[in-house]
Amino acid sequence: MKALTGIALVVAALALAAAVAIGLRLHNAERRGAAEAGRSAGGAEALAPQIESLRGEIAALRETTKRLEARVEEATSRAGPAEFSAETLLPLLEHMDPQLRRSAIGILKGLRDPISVEALTRTAEFDVDPNVRKAAIEALAGFAHEAVRKILLGMLESPEDATRQMAAEGLGKLRDPELFEPLAALFEREFARARPPRPGYSHSVPSTLRVALKALSDTDVKKSVPYVLRTLKMFPGDYSMEQLMNAIALPENVPALVAFAGKLPPAPVRRGSSSSRSSPHYRMLQTFERLRDKRAVAYIETQLGSADTSLRSQAARALVACAGDAAFEKVIAALRRTAKELEGKPESSSSYGASGIVSALTRTQDPRACSVFVDLLVTCRNKSVRNSLTSGLQNCVDPAQGERIYALWKRTKNETLKRSLRQVLQYKREYGYIWDEAANDFKRREDAPAPVPRPHVLAPRPAPVPKPEPVVPVPVAPKPVAPEPPPRPDVVF
Repeated sequence: MKALTGIALVVAALALAAAVAIGLRLHNAERRGAAEAGRSAGGAEALAPQIESLRGEIAALRETTKRLEARVEEATSRAGPAEFSAETLLPLLEHMDPQLRRSAIGILKGLRDPISVEALTRTAEFDVDPNVRKAAIEALAGFAHEAVRKILLGMLESPEDATRQMAAEGLGKLRDPELFEPLAALFEREFARARPPRPGYSHSVPSTLRVALKALSDTDVKKSVPYVLRTLKMFPGDYSMEQLMNAIALPENVPALVAFAGKLPPAPVRRGSSSSRSSPHYRMLQTFERLRDKRAVAYIETQLGSADTSLRSQAARALVACAGDAAFEKVIAALRRTAKELEGKPESSSSYGASGIVSALTRTQDPRACSVFVDLLVTCRNKSVRNSLTSGLQNCVDPAQGERIYALWKRTKNETLKRSLRQVLQYKREYGYIWDEAANDFKRREDAPAPVPRPHVLAPRPAPVPKPEPVVPVPVAPKPVAPEPPPRPDVVF
């Protein structure tokens, strides 16, 4: 009864999967028949026997599935759920069908019965199918037994990459600090095998090295920092490095990250923003933007003066995140420098890093940036930068700049800029204008306050007034209430 229940469940699932696969084959055959019918009159008839054969296979599989489901229901009702155990599935690990063996391993993984450890170990070491071995190692990683740990440690020495990867992943899930040393040894071996990319190219981190790094960070985040940074220096353009940097982006790791970033060589100036993003400096700036720690400000300011526009843009975002209002003047200077570099360039969809700096200033929602945005809109010819500047005017609102924006809207002949400035004045009523449909023009709001003239030279923002500390009331102990005297008995005279 036990064998019937387990085998019937697995075979029923395989029958359903086979029915789906044959159904897809039938659908493709019918599509080919329709295509052939459109080309020639006898094309569809040539595929008719194949289509009928597939339909017959599907009908037979449906009947088999119904019978298996009935047998499963009958066996479950007689034996009960308690009869379904790992013992019923262990014989299936020797079945000739690799898909059936993988299905049995998946069920054993969910059961986590210690009786299946020996059979799963044998399958993980000696099965001829690599996918079955991989599934067995994944199942072993779910067991928190000392014997399983020794088995996985031994698999770290396997000559197969897939076996070492799954063993490292399983050990990392245990999150045991005692496993850090063997995982670090695996990292050193894989790092020695890795080939550094050629200059100007961005190669991916080898899969086994990436899994070893992930296991190290899962085991001990602080001790894994040097290993992640070594890999970042060799493979900065790999997509997985962002995930690994996120794992070590913790306040206690900031000193080590700043020291590493300060020792990196200057980034070479490259054409295009995608190549610049494969620089270790770019990854470090992303990490500091996420951390928002003032200890990284000195390094970020050095990258704000970089000749690479992509690094300059990312440094502006990181500096605003880490330094706040104190970074405003330096970010404005970087924006003016980038805008000056754009003066000699033709109209283009590329912003050369200026849009990123505008975006960083927009996040501050500081009205002091409004004057600078209007100044740049007068001279800027770059479409992407103009779109960012008009978007900034909707977030960093200074009512004193309403007249300048309206004057620019009136005299500009660029239809795209004219449409964007109209949206700014129409949706941001703080600038003091409303749209008049009859006159097809803007007019001043009657209730608009008079604009206060402000110099175009940016003045430092006043220091925030400290909030008074809230007065915490001192709890007063309640006065003890004397118990009421017992009622006097009635006196009868």
